[in-house]
Amino acid sequence: MQNAICLKNISKYVYENIQNDNFNYYKKMINYFSPEKTKKYLVKNCSINLEKGKSLAIIGLNGAGKSTLMKIISGVISQSDGEIKILNYTPYDRNKFFLKKIGVVFGHKSSLLWDIPLIFSLELHKTIYQIDDSSYQSRLNYLTEVLSLKECLNKKVKFMSLGERVKSDLLMNMLHNPELILLDEPTIGVDMESKIKIREFINNEKENNNCTFILTSHDPADIENCCDKINILAKGEIVFSEETEVLKNKYNEKVKIIVKKVDKNYEYSILKDTISGFIDATFNDIGNNLNIVFDKKNELSIINILIKLKITSFEVKKMSFEEILADKFQIFKSDHEERIEDE
Repeated sequence: MQNAICLKNISKYVYENIQNDNFNYYKKMINYFSPEKTKKYLVKNCSINLEKGKSLAIIGLNGAGKSTLMKIISGVISQSDGEIKILNYTPYDRNKFFLKKIGVVFGHKSSLLWDIPLIFSLELHKTIYQIDDSSYQSRLNYLTEVLSLKECLNKKVKFMSLGERVKSDLLMNMLHNPELILLDEPTIGVDMESKIKIREFINNEKENNNCTFILTSHDPADIENCCDKINILAKGEIVFSEETEVLKNKYNEKVKIIVKKVDKNYEYSILKDTISGFIDATFNDIGNNLNIVFDKKNELSIINILIKLKITSFEVKKMSFEEILADKFQIFKSDHEERIEDE
């Protein structure tokens, strides 16, 4: 199957002035007029391949570079290094045929005209993208039906709820029937019913119209229900890439034990050392809890260790998808910090 997205070692960097408080007055004057600069990477050596009709989640902590990567893919900004082809076009060339094949929705930034009814924004979009009358009406009827927006067409945008505005933005950017849709946190602050509608819509477009989706989101349910593949960004680098179902299946063989730190005098580092001595496990201290993640086959052994160490306040549970992602974030955050220290 043909790739819709092809990124090879994409980097984006800027130059920042070096500030040094140890400079004397003379050096500060020289640095003011001829400042020393350092290269700061916003995105570094990112490679992505995504087939048509598939969906990809780009996730990471705030400041990881998600929005920068989305802007490079959509052609808003150019990459500093690397090669990129989106639908066989170079995005930053802003070829009009390329722009007609993509739709971009930023959850925190609306493209709708605030003081007039929604229908006028849609008609403006129709004119800009040169959509013929029959295609426009057919597409409008379909989108308003699946997104439950028929009653909003004559409502002013400023009087809409947040969920209605987000769905209306999605509707407008789908009117010209794009092949690729970029969604930057599309369900941020949206009510549960609207989130479900948006997820159903994404899956329907993938299945019936072979649309390709890239989305960023902090909501694990968006990723679990809509995305075929996950990329985790940390400090601008893709540190993890996996198909969603493969990741979930791997963690089906994982178990999580939550140890309650009820005894303040107990050295829980002893527990960590004892377990890690012969069992591969990850540990995460959260408040008064110690979370231990390990293979299911070692469950009985670890419970026996807890009992021998007279630790009886603990809970065994299966990991939710949200906890799976949180565990991955913790692993790669630790690995990245260790790599920076080594450098």
